[in-house]
Amino acid sequence: MKDRLGTRALRLIGGVAFATVGLRRLCRWGPAYASSPYRIRIAGATVSTWNLDTLSWSLREVFLQQSYEVGNLPAGARIVDVGANMGISSLYFLRRHLGSTVLAVEPDDHAFALLTSLAGQFRERLSVLQCAAASQNGRINLHREPNKPGKLTASINPGAGRVQHIEVRAQRLSELLAGFVVVDLLKMDVEGAETEILHDLIVTGTVRRIHRIVLEVHPGPVEAERVEELLDRAGFRYEEQPGTRSESDGTYLLHAVNCSPATDGR
Repeated sequence: MKDRLGTRALRLIGGVAFATVGLRRLCRWGPAYASSPYRIRIAGATVSTWNLDTLSWSLREVFLQQSYEVGNLPAGARIVDVGANMGISSLYFLRRHLGSTVLAVEPDDHAFALLTSLAGQFRERLSVLQCAAASQNGRINLHREPNKPGKLTASINPGAGRVQHIEVRAQRLSELLAGFVVVDLLKMDVEGAETEILHDLIVTGTVRRIHRIVLEVHPGPVEAERVEELLDRAGFRYEEQPGTRSESDGTYLLHAVNCSPATDGR
C-alpha cells in the first residue's frame, strides 16, 4: 500500500471497513464483548477490537467524518496520539502523512494490548507507551465499565457505569515530549484532564514546540472557556471542528494551530 493516501481514498477505505464491520455486527452471535479480539483488515493493516460497536464508532469518526484531518503535514511528520485506544486514529495518521512517525499513548491495559498488536505491523513508525498522560507523575485510578474491555469511555473521572477502577502510571505529557524537537501534530483525548495538561505544557514551554493540536474538550462552559483561554495564552488560533459535538454529553473536537511555533530547520 502507498505510504501516503489522500482524504478521498481514506474515506473510501473507511467506508468499506465500516460496511464490513456492520455486516459482522448483524451476524454476531454471543456477547457484545468478545473473549478474544475480532480482527479486521483496514487500510493495509490488521486492526483488533474487543467490541464491533466500538470499532464501528471509531471508523465513522476517524475515517468517514475525518474528524482528525488537519491538511498536509511535512514529510516525516512527528505525531503524538494521546488516548489512542485500539489505534484507529494512529492508523489514519500513518496512512495520511508521508513517512510520519507516531507515538501512541494509552493507559487502559485492554486497549493497549490491541494497540501493541497494531504497532507490530509498523515497526519503527509506530511506538506505543502504556501510561496516562497527565500534568504530574505518579499513580492514578482509571475508571471503566466492568466486562467491557477497551470501551472508549474509560476515564480518570468516575462516571455513570464506570464502577471498576484500576491503578495506572501517570506521566507528565511535557516530559513525554521532551525528546521531540517539534511535534507536528498532538492529538489529545484525555477525558477531562485537558486543562491541567495544557497548563503544564505552557508553563514548561513545551507548547512552543507543538505546531498543531486536535483536542477533545469535555462538557461544561467553564471547562471550554478555560481551554480557550489557555490556547489564547499559548498563541494558538483555534476553531471547533464542525459536526463533532456530541448530543449526549456535549464533548467536541477543537482544532488549534500555533501561530509562532518553534522550528527544526526543515
